[in-house]
Amino acid sequence: MQVPTFHIYHSSAGSGKTFTLVKSYLKIALSQHGKKGFRKLLAITFTNKAVNEMKERILRSLSDFSLDEIPSRSTALFSCLCEELVLSEQEIKRRSRFLLKDILHNYAFFDVSTIDKFNHRLIRTFSKDLGLAHNFEVTLDADALLEEAVDKLISKTGTDPVLTELLLDFAIEQAEEDRNWDISRDLQNFGRFLFNENHNVFLSDLMTLPLEEFQRLRKHLRQEVFKLKKEIVSISDQVLEYLGNHDLDDSVFSRKTLPNHFRKFYAVPWDLQKLYGNQLESNLQTGAVFNSKMTLPKEKHLDFLLECYLEQKQRMVRYALISNAYGNFVPLTLLASINQEIEEIEQKRSLLPIGKFNQLISEQVRDQPTPFIYERMGEIYRHYFIDEFQDTSQLQWENLIPLVQGALSGLDDSGQTGSLFLVGDVKQAIYRWRGGRAEQFLNLINLTQNPFDAEVTRSALLKNYRSSEEIIAFNNDFFKLTSPLLQQQEFRSLFEEEVVQEVNDRKGGLVSLRFLEKTDPDLEKAYTDGVFNILEECSQKGFGLKEICVLVRRKKEATIIAKALTMQGIPVISPESLLLASSPKVQFLIQLLYFTLFPTDLATGFEILNYLAPEGDEKHEFIKAHLNAVRQLLISNYSFDPETLEGLSVYEGCTYAINKFQLADQGSAYITFLLDEVLSVERSKDAGIDTFLEHWESKKDSLGIPSPEGLHALTIMTVHKAKGLEFPIVIYPFANSRIYHDVKPKIWVPTADEVFEPLLYVMLNKNASLSLFPDEIRVAYEEEQCRLELDSFNVLYVALTRAINGLYVLANKELTKDGHASQKTYNGLLINYLMQKGRWNDTQLQYDVGTLMPYEKESLQVPEKEINFTYSQHEHGPRNTVVNSDMIWETKQQIAIEHGRWAHQLLSEIHTSADIDPAISKRINSGELTNKTSKRIRDLLVRVVDHKDLAAYYSGKFQTKNEQDILTKNGVIFRPDRIAIKENEATIIDYKTGKTNPEHEKQLYVYQAVLEEMGYQIPHKILVYLGEEIKVKFI
Repeated sequence: MQVPTFHIYHSSAGSGKTFTLVKSYLKIALSQHGKKGFRKLLAITFTNKAVNEMKERILRSLSDFSLDEIPSRSTALFSCLCEELVLSEQEIKRRSRFLLKDILHNYAFFDVSTIDKFNHRLIRTFSKDLGLAHNFEVTLDADALLEEAVDKLISKTGTDPVLTELLLDFAIEQAEEDRNWDISRDLQNFGRFLFNENHNVFLSDLMTLPLEEFQRLRKHLRQEVFKLKKEIVSISDQVLEYLGNHDLDDSVFSRKTLPNHFRKFYAVPWDLQKLYGNQLESNLQTGAVFNSKMTLPKEKHLDFLLECYLEQKQRMVRYALISNAYGNFVPLTLLASINQEIEEIEQKRSLLPIGKFNQLISEQVRDQPTPFIYERMGEIYRHYFIDEFQDTSQLQWENLIPLVQGALSGLDDSGQTGSLFLVGDVKQAIYRWRGGRAEQFLNLINLTQNPFDAEVTRSALLKNYRSSEEIIAFNNDFFKLTSPLLQQQEFRSLFEEEVVQEVNDRKGGLVSLRFLEKTDPDLEKAYTDGVFNILEECSQKGFGLKEICVLVRRKKEATIIAKALTMQGIPVISPESLLLASSPKVQFLIQLLYFTLFPTDLATGFEILNYLAPEGDEKHEFIKAHLNAVRQLLISNYSFDPETLEGLSVYEGCTYAINKFQLADQGSAYITFLLDEVLSVERSKDAGIDTFLEHWESKKDSLGIPSPEGLHALTIMTVHKAKGLEFPIVIYPFANSRIYHDVKPKIWVPTADEVFEPLLYVMLNKNASLSLFPDEIRVAYEEEQCRLELDSFNVLYVALTRAINGLYVLANKELTKDGHASQKTYNGLLINYLMQKGRWNDTQLQYDVGTLMPYEKESLQVPEKEINFTYSQHEHGPRNTVVNSDMIWETKQQIAIEHGRWAHQLLSEIHTSADIDPAISKRINSGELTNKTSKRIRDLLVRVVDHKDLAAYYSGKFQTKNEQDILTKNGVIFRPDRIAIKENEATIIDYKTGKTNPEHEKQLYVYQAVLEEMGYQIPHKILVYLGEEIKVKFI
């Protein structure tokens, strides 16, 4: 079967994009029956979540197709494949069974991947050619790398004369402008450009110039600024002197505009937009600058005044351009030096920032012949599927083109060409800031660009399968009516025509636009009250909190909503609530680490006591009594000695503290993920407590746990995080964003001004004054404004298309004195829309479309015999410790306990007695155990697995789960040592060392409750005490 070689699917929100991709993938995979064809298919998307979703959909579909009776969720896809492949139902079923088995048995060849993971494979393949160490490590933390590089660069002050002069001049200029003289932050901000693909093409010239040339150019720019400034003031002197000599006082001029204009140049700073964003030039040309009652002849003065005005404007525009560029010049000058420091760090530690992937591939791989790339990779792909193409960067696409070209132009063994499937939606392109280029997808759709010889087949996915009819109709209407505000025609057509979607059979939806008086003295509270009222309305219709999502543009808004609702007793999942730093247990553990370094610090002691103190009136007295004796309290009441923690690795020290204070007795996702971070830092930096705490302080605002699904809690997230998701109810408060808003915007512009030679581009701070600059800069500015318009429309489109049943928008009621609404804000667009529909009423604050119907929750079938485990890769026993002899331990009892701990650790790898020797050998080979000690630990393990009460559970007749996490619906993680499963019965086995403790039994009852909730019966709960004697206790 020959498929179209190059197919583009242009989708819209909820239009079945994933369904289309899965169908296209399975159509090719099933057509190549028996040829292991799936190995030649590569599907690429942009997030791990999207990868998992697509893999799950493919495997679930094949599994469903393999059944005698196909579940309703897969019947539509099954029918499509039967029709398009022209095969009988039985043949599709037969091929599906075969393909499913083939994929599962050869899962490593099931290539559904993120673009970064695929690029990582390419770079690994060409690591030698790229000069990378074969064992290089990918790092996501470019900021930490950048911070270290900037610190190293600044530390060279005093050793390199040119560098020293640049850094000192920059610090002085910062201070003169009342900005922070600490230049490290500015250098780090500019340094991020090194990892941003949007800046690569412009930085190429800068990176090749030596510092000396930069310094010469910088001084030349500064001299030119002073020269222009002097000339500009001189022209004002001439004009005002001329007016005095000719008896032209202020009253001669209309509203004194002209003399006041020239006087403005005696005070700095000068604002180009305020100086020239008016009608003065036009009035000078027509003579309207003079008062209409003037009796003197005007003509003899106009030529001189207009000439001076234009001459001064020309110098002022040039002054503004050079001054603007100069403000960014020193940090940009130092980028090459910063990059050199980064490369030295990368080489020393064998690091590669993920932000450099695309550039590296572009430099090395792109020009290689396709067969050579395949030969080096060991893979030959014939069919490509690229999802979310609107977010693909230019370099990512250019790097893929040679591979795709090879597939499209060559023939396989059966004489067929390969294929390419692109799926995307330009209206959902909201990642321009990280390199996404929607224009390249638009050019492919419009057939203005095609890098391949293959003919393009385009298909539009027109039907919305997500939202109710009322929500679809509102979005169709709203975006079509507001689209004329987009200045660029090709962007405008997206929302004029292609935004219109066909409705589905889902009815009973609601769109509610609600406005708040901007004059409200407590506007934030008005918003949080508005959200709370909507929650109550939805609750009355049967919607639970987990069916509702609050979308915001900024994290600050998420914090406002989350804080207010939490105070109302509403459980919330928000970016802040998922941060590790939001957990009191994590904060307490961090304070304990600080205490080991600073035992006399009262603030640290206070935080520790504040956690340990009883609630109520006794708390203050408790803290007061122990504030000067915190260490003694920890030792006497909790058997916790800070000196012991200090002598351990950070990971072991944290585990020691967790056990002593029972911080994870009932499981804690926050503690678990903190330990993951500790382990990661230790492995990469060989870190001590001080190094880890430095890492924590720099990352605590971003380290978090994944968002758990299915919890009875309200979700709050940013619009960018919500892309690709859907919710029964969406609430969008603070819908007042400015369309042209940009955070500290910068823009690269071409310049023909010889003062910048040899540079072809300069970086400017983007503002409205750029519209008055030379044509090449003005055009670049206007194009950037058009892109900013599209980005803003796209964010609004994503926000308004996530809802299934109900969409609620809360915005400011904001009108001008003459009753008009702004066309540059979201709330203005909404008000203008209502005005165009004839629905706006100055006294009305709520506008509804449709009626929200009662919610019918789907019945979820929970598998009775399935445990949702997450594999743990932590080692719970001693790590990296060679046990040389029993003389290390002071007593025979301590030796037995330590051997018991090792046995406990090794039992996590043992399912049957056959696993004992491989586990022991692994530790001997790694140097963690000596032969002598390993024999004693092996003997202990044998006595466990052969024990008369335990042998059955190590016989291989049970399905066993060793130290695998159970994530409960409440987000709490439990990790039983061993669960032995047979049919619907699960026996819990937990290992302990030391003395018996009633708390150990309580822990097993907790595990029992969790497993019973999952549908298991618990016939036995067993405690196994590991020591010289194996003690088995049935609970």
